[in-house]
Amino acid sequence: MLESVHWLVYDVRPIYEVTAMVAVSVIVPAYNAAYLAETLDSVFGQTFTDYEVIVVNDGSPETARLEEALVPYCDRIVYIKQANQGPAGARNTGIRHSRADLLAFLDSDDLWLPTFLTEQIAFFNADPSLDLAYARSFKFCGSVARKYPSRSLQSDQINFETIVTQKCQVLISCTVVRKQAVIDAGLFDTRWRGVEDFDLWVRMAHRGCKMHRNDNLLGLYRVHETSVSHNQVKMNTLLSEQLRTLPSRLELSETQKTLLLEAEDFVQCERAWLLGKEYLYAGNSAEALTSFRQAYKHFNSRKLQLTLLALQVFPPLAVMGAKLHQRLWTDGPVKWKRLTERLQGHEGHRSSSASA
Repeated sequence: MLESVHWLVYDVRPIYEVTAMVAVSVIVPAYNAAYLAETLDSVFGQTFTDYEVIVVNDGSPETARLEEALVPYCDRIVYIKQANQGPAGARNTGIRHSRADLLAFLDSDDLWLPTFLTEQIAFFNADPSLDLAYARSFKFCGSVARKYPSRSLQSDQINFETIVTQKCQVLISCTVVRKQAVIDAGLFDTRWRGVEDFDLWVRMAHRGCKMHRNDNLLGLYRVHETSVSHNQVKMNTLLSEQLRTLPSRLELSETQKTLLLEAEDFVQCERAWLLGKEYLYAGNSAEALTSFRQAYKHFNSRKLQLTLLALQVFPPLAVMGAKLHQRLWTDGPVKWKRLTERLQGHEGHRSSSASA
């Protein structure tokens, strides 16, 4: 049990009032304990230090293990326990107990590179009207990392239209927001477990919140089987439902309603693409071919063209190639510090090349 924790709250009731202010409140919803220590290490390794860290135990079934992982940090964190409400409910609890005007969200399996807070807070200091700033990230599994989202696929305009159509993908673990803007938008909606962040960004954009993207890669978004976002097909289905409900929740123009229909069509094609991958990995080439044909309406890349051709001409080759790709993506566990060093080296090389 944590006896010396800075704040110990049960059933979301603070045991004393805190008056000291900090620049940013870092909110970490925690359900699984496996990567929590690594996540906190990445926070306490930041070059920016004027922050508080709020860890919300969201009804974890492994609370004993989670609290054991927190022991080395207990004098540096606010720790809150509550019944399970999902990531949205855990973040809302953290927001209600936060002391800062700015909020930084970090899931308990993701990581920040050391200059994340320094760079993001600088945007708010430079522009008092800014409501949200997000950075790009590396998506990684084991020792394999990829840039996420791809810079070439992102719009320079960040507004309701580009967020709804996913031309701007705001990754929650690389986002700093103004607390009042989140409160004014209605906080996270607990109905949308797994896609609650997308819903909040849409509502904030609809209210005209000013948003900025930092194109530097400052986060590490971990892909693993126990994460909420692992079931992409389920998340995609929820996203479709979410888009369908927006006209009843927001006052939209006819142009915006038409945009939502187009966005939902895209999401349906994305779902077909995801299902196609699952069928292919499972060796079901016939169902994979059907799904990929549906996805081709929006995902007409050269890679998908070649996959469709292989499925039609020689299905076993397509299946073998997919399984090889899956194995390369998931194999090879590596300590995140070593991966961080490698990625920082990549960024430093990129910066040097750009200034040369």
